[in-house]
Amino acid sequence: MKIGIDFRPVLFSRTGIARYVGEVVSGLGRLGASDLDLRLFGDAWSREIDPARAARIVREGRATLVRRRFPGRLQRFLGPLGGTVARRLGVDLFHVTDLAVPPLGDVPLVITIHDLAYEVDPSFHGAAFRRDVPARVRRVIDRAARVVTPSEETARQLRDRYGVEEPRLAVIPHAADHVRDPVDVAAAEEVGAWLSRAGVASPFVLSVGTIEPRKNHLRLLDAFERFAEGRSHTLVVAGSWGWEVDAVRERMSPMVEAGRVVHLDAFEDRLLPGLYDAAESMVYPSLYEGFGLPVLEAMERGCPVVTTSGGALGEVAGDAAVIVDGTDVAALAGALGRVADDPALRRDLAGRGRRRAAAFSWRRSAEAHLDLYRDVLAGR
Repeated sequence: MKIGIDFRPVLFSRTGIARYVGEVVSGLGRLGASDLDLRLFGDAWSREIDPARAARIVREGRATLVRRRFPGRLQRFLGPLGGTVARRLGVDLFHVTDLAVPPLGDVPLVITIHDLAYEVDPSFHGAAFRRDVPARVRRVIDRAARVVTPSEETARQLRDRYGVEEPRLAVIPHAADHVRDPVDVAAAEEVGAWLSRAGVASPFVLSVGTIEPRKNHLRLLDAFERFAEGRSHTLVVAGSWGWEVDAVRERMSPMVEAGRVVHLDAFEDRLLPGLYDAAESMVYPSLYEGFGLPVLEAMERGCPVVTTSGGALGEVAGDAAVIVDGTDVAALAGALGRVADDPALRRDLAGRGRRRAAAFSWRRSAEAHLDLYRDVLAGR
């Protein structure tokens, strides 16, 4: 069976979606299925962010990458004239992995919906997104043979808002094996030297994630300012600038100048495990998530987690994190204080987190995807 997967998130971003696509492709290759011919779609005008990592994933996936530099906007405008995915890849089934949907052709479809944040609160995205994306995604969902979600929360949203019936839904959770046993990892000494050059001193609270409205950085900065009174802690914000960030830049700037906040933009994957290891705690204040991969990553490394009840975060964290209302600055500050001031609580959260993360597996995710592809092509 010839399976096409939209590989563009891996080529052009460092988001959780890119992690998901890369781990599934690698995992499918490790399964060694004799009936699987994996073909990856990579058309876009942009240059690859990390060609070496992309090449490694293609190799591990035993896949073929089909890549040409072709503007996405022009591709959508030309439609079939620009070449459909089916024609480009010669596949029996195509897996749409992100909301930037390419011209698809008539092949059977699987689509992964990571969240419906844009439906839950339209302010989480900009006007152009709200104008163009939801209707296009809804059309693909209506046409898809299966709709994959990483959480029961997203599956519930699809049932309630889009009327997707149970037989078409497949909940396949993400995992954090990539920080449990990474292919390439920086030693603690290298991570320490990197943090020192960046101006990070211990103890520090870590926050991982793209800076965008629903990640709730404004309230995080307010909460950290309250928490940090009388303490020596630094807040390390590890994530690239996304959209609608002007207010966050303005709020963060004096805190950076004062040395209380350090912003780490792009950095190598191999540094991430050590970053979790060096942090006293990880705070993930997002207002809504379809999964919340940094929470699972931190738990996998034994880093105590403070997070919110937004979307699927409670579903992922279980009883292994301190969970608060993301709109309550005082509660967020108080949770950071509880973790900072109680070594026994930190040890308890670290142990619970590791046990919780062990229940998730990228291998099981790859197996579930492979079974799903087979079911669709068999007409089940």
